[in-house]
Amino acid sequence: MTAFLLMQMDYIYFLYGMAFIMLGAVCFTVSRSGDRGGYWNVLGGFALIHGAGEWLDLAALTAGDSTRFAAMRVALMTLSFLFLLDFARLEAQSLDRRVPGRWIYALPIALVALAGHYAGTPAANAVARYTIALPATLGASYAMMHHALSFTGRARGLLITAGGGFIAYGVAAGAIVPAAPIWPADSFNQDWFVAFTGVPIQLIRGTIAIALAISIWNIWQHMLVQEVGSLRYTHYLQRQSGVRVIVIATVILSGWALTEILGTFYDRTVERSARGDVELVSGRLSAETRTTAAVARVLARSPAMIALSGGAGSAGAAGPETALAGTLRAFRADRGFVLDRGGRPLEVWVEDGMPAPPSVAERASAIAGSRAARLTVRRAGVPDFVVVEPVLRPDGRSVGAVVVARSLAPVAADLALFERPYFLIDDRGIVRMSNRGDWVARAAWPIATAGARGEAKPMIARPVDGRAWASIDGKRSYLRRIRLADGWSVVVVTAATGLFASRIIGIIITLLMAMVVLVYLVAHERAVRDNVLMEKRVRMQSLTQDLRSLATTDPLTGLFNRLKFDEALLEQIARSDRYGEGFSLVFFDVDHFKAVNDTYGHPAGDRVLVALAAAAAANIRSSDILARWGGEEFALLAPGTDTLLAREVAEKLRLAIREIAIEGVGRVSCSFGVTGFEPGDSAETIVARADQALYRAKQGGRNRVENEPPLPAIRALA
Repeated sequence: MTAFLLMQMDYIYFLYGMAFIMLGAVCFTVSRSGDRGGYWNVLGGFALIHGAGEWLDLAALTAGDSTRFAAMRVALMTLSFLFLLDFARLEAQSLDRRVPGRWIYALPIALVALAGHYAGTPAANAVARYTIALPATLGASYAMMHHALSFTGRARGLLITAGGGFIAYGVAAGAIVPAAPIWPADSFNQDWFVAFTGVPIQLIRGTIAIALAISIWNIWQHMLVQEVGSLRYTHYLQRQSGVRVIVIATVILSGWALTEILGTFYDRTVERSARGDVELVSGRLSAETRTTAAVARVLARSPAMIALSGGAGSAGAAGPETALAGTLRAFRADRGFVLDRGGRPLEVWVEDGMPAPPSVAERASAIAGSRAARLTVRRAGVPDFVVVEPVLRPDGRSVGAVVVARSLAPVAADLALFERPYFLIDDRGIVRMSNRGDWVARAAWPIATAGARGEAKPMIARPVDGRAWASIDGKRSYLRRIRLADGWSVVVVTAATGLFASRIIGIIITLLMAMVVLVYLVAHERAVRDNVLMEKRVRMQSLTQDLRSLATTDPLTGLFNRLKFDEALLEQIARSDRYGEGFSLVFFDVDHFKAVNDTYGHPAGDRVLVALAAAAAANIRSSDILARWGGEEFALLAPGTDTLLAREVAEKLRLAIREIAIEGVGRVSCSFGVTGFEPGDSAETIVARADQALYRAKQGGRNRVENEPPLPAIRALA
C-alpha cells in the first residue's frame, strides 16, 4: 500500500493544492457577504498562496527540482503561513487583546533565513513550519472556535469543525516536517511518518484541506441562508450540501481513475521496455559468466589437474603448469589457482604477473569440495567473476579445486554506451559497475550500507525486489532488477518523464472537470438565490402597491380617497405655478342623501354612492382625477381645463347621473360647484371656492351647476 500511495504523490499534490485554492475562493466570496471582510481576505490570501505552493511541489515532483526552485517554494510556503498568522493576530485584536504589530514577523523570518543559510533549504523549511506554521494554525483554530461562541445550531458546529481542522492541519503541516539536519526534524519527519504509518503525510494534509474547504463553504452557505431568509432556499442548500460532497468526491475519484489508467498504460510500456533492457544487460553478463564456468569445469575434469591435486598419481611439474597457464591465457582470464583439499595453492597463474593469493571464500569452497560462483572486486571499479570448481577422482572423491577468475572490464566497456543507466551491485548493496561513473562505489539502498566506505546517502530509499518505482537523485525512475550469482544483481533504470506526462494529462482533465462542476454548482446556487430574491422583491412590490392602493383608494367606490386627492391637488398647483398651466376643480354631492339612508337604509345609500362613482368615472378623461371627498361628496380635478369647459363637464356628469336607475332607490340627482385656478391660489383657497360654489348650487334648488366666482364675472374678466 505504501508503494502504491507513493506512486500517487502527483495526484495527492494536485488535490492538496486544489482544495486550498477552492478554500481561498470561498473566503474571498465570504468577505463580500459579511461585515468582517478583512479577516476573510487574509485567510483567503493564505489559502491561495498555500495552494499555489503545493502545485509548485507537484511541478518539482514531475519536472525535477533544483536548489533555487526549492528555496522559492520554501519562501512561498513561509509567506502563506504569515498570512494565516496575521489572520489569528487580527482576531486577537478584535477581542481587545494586547498583541504586537506586524514587526513581530521579522523574528521568525530571520530564523528561517539563518537556518537556510547555515543548514540548507530543508532546515529552513523545518524552521518555518515550527516557528510560523504551527502557531498560525493554532491561532486560526482559536479564531474559528471564538466565532462559534456567537452562533448556535449548525453554524456553531461548522465553525467548531473548521477550528478542529486547523488544529489537525497544524500537527500535520507544522509538526511533521521534511527531513532536515536539525532536531527534531532529523528524527520525527515525513520519512519517519511514512515508515511508521505507511501513509504519506501529504495525503493527510490534503484530506484535511478538503475538509476545511467544505466546512468554510458550508459556513458561507449558512451566511447566505441568514441573508436571504427563505425557507425554500434553506431547504435547497440543505439538499445541495450532500449533493455537493457526492459530486466533488465523484470528480476526485473519476479523475484519479483516469490518471491511474493513463499512468498504468505508460507503466506497462516502460516495464516491457525495461524488462528487455535488463535481460540484455544480464544476458551479456551471463555470457561471460557461463564461459568462465565452462573453462573452470573443463580444467577441473582434466587428468592433469587430478594428478596435480594428488588424486591419481603425479603428473610432473611442467604438464599441469602448461595446461593451466595455456588454458587461462587462451581464455584471457584474469587469474587462476589449483588448490588441494586443504585449500593450499598448488599452482598459481596471474595474467599481470602480480601475486594474488586465493581468498578465504575460495579456500573454504575447496575444503568443502563444493562448486561456487561469485563476483569480487580486485581492482577499484573493475569486478571479477570467480568460479570455484571441485577436482574429483573417478570415485567421486574431492581432492582439490580449480579457481578461475575473469575481469568484467570488457563487459563494462561494451555496456558503457548502453542507452539506459544500469548498475551492478554486490551482496551488500554497493554499486560495483555502472555506465554512470558517479554511481560506482555508492550505496544502492540504506539497509546494506553499514560500514560501506563511509557512504552516508543511499541512491534510493528502500531495496528493490524485482521491480519498483523509486527516486534516484531527485528524479522519479522505474527500476528493474535481476539477481545474479552469490547475491549480486543488475538493475536497469528508466526515467519516468513520460509517466508523469501521461498522468499530468489526467490531472489537467480532472482540474477542468472540477472547474466546470464548481462553476455549475456556484452558478446554480446563485440562480436559485436570485430567483428567490426576485420572488421576494416581486412580493414586496406587490405588497407595497397593495398598501399604497389601500392608503389612496376609497374601499366602497374604488375611487381615490381624500389623501390621494390632496396630494394630486398640491402637485397640480405647483405645476400651474411653474408652467402657467390652468386647471379646474369640481365638487359635487348627492341631493337629499340623508333621506335616502333614512328611507331605504344604509346599504341602499352605499349602492347609490357606488353607482354614482361608476357613472362619473365613465364620463371623464383618463387624465382627470376623481375622488370621494367624504360621505356623499365627490371631487374632480381637471388639468388643462378652464372654468367654462369644466362647467360643461359638470353638466355632462349631472345629466349622466340623473339617468341612472338604482335598484331599490330609483333615480337621484347631484349638485355641482365649479371653480378654476387663479395665480396665487393655495389648496385651501381653491377648495374654499369650489365648496362655496357647491353651497350656492344647493341653495339654488339642487340638481344644478354653479361657478365661483359666478360665470358672468369670469366672462367680464376675460
